[in-house]
Amino acid sequence: MIRKLTILGGSSPNAPEIIPDLQHRGVPCEEICLVSRNGQLLQAVGGFSRRLAADIGYQVRVTETTDVTTGLSGATAVVNLIRVGGRDTRDRLAHITRAFGISGHAAHNIGVMTNMPQILDYGTVMLEVCPGAPLIEFTNPCGIHAEAFARRLPGVPIITACPAPARERNAIGALLGIPPEETEADDFEMSWFGFNHLAWIPMVTRGGTDVTAEVDRRDGISIRPRFKRGWYAELGVIPAKLAGSAFTRAEAAGNPEEEAASFRPDPTEQEKRDTLYAAFEENS
Repeated sequence: MIRKLTILGGSSPNAPEIIPDLQHRGVPCEEICLVSRNGQLLQAVGGFSRRLAADIGYQVRVTETTDVTTGLSGATAVVNLIRVGGRDTRDRLAHITRAFGISGHAAHNIGVMTNMPQILDYGTVMLEVCPGAPLIEFTNPCGIHAEAFARRLPGVPIITACPAPARERNAIGALLGIPPEETEADDFEMSWFGFNHLAWIPMVTRGGTDVTAEVDRRDGISIRPRFKRGWYAELGVIPAKLAGSAFTRAEAAGNPEEEAASFRPDPTEQEKRDTLYAAFEENS
């Protein structure tokens, strides 16, 4: 039983996803507390989360607050989703590194490094108002955060997490015509190794049969831009996440327009977020 689960960055559109995940895994929770500085978005996400919980029959009390100390007080566990300055700040700062020929990435560019001072401040508050509660870290650079906490706030247990393996597994399942819910079955397995987002997939099996070569023969560009036909045959592994991006960008390096496109943010990103939050408000 989780008595109180606090989500920092609780106005994130990703926050409500925790509710069906808890239900799916049979984990009871008394309270989910959403914490964010943006009160308007927080209210929309909080209202949607309550309706979602009611619709799927998951018994939980969803609260929201703009006060960090209040939100963290008495927490059993804390999930971090904050993004200091929003996506615009991240993209703007990442552009600075690109001007010096450094591509940067979600795990280490200076656009995400701005998150570290804030989360360390939150960690100090955790030691005071919810000592012993683990911090489940989804905010990049999560690996660097873990090292910083080990050095500066060793009293805060920290678990770094990333949905990348599950997303790549679902993408590979899509290439094989397997629905996402079936990729979690015991007879579908994907090997994964690497560090943070720099990862590789050496083998995919289904029903005990190695189907990696079959995955490699299928063009996954429409599903995952980083999946290119023939990589497994050439390399003996399938590059995933940052490894795949590195190969894609290396191939584009001879074409300035393609290289620039590989870094360009999605111009419809804000429009998509506005539409999503409007849906939250409508269904809260």
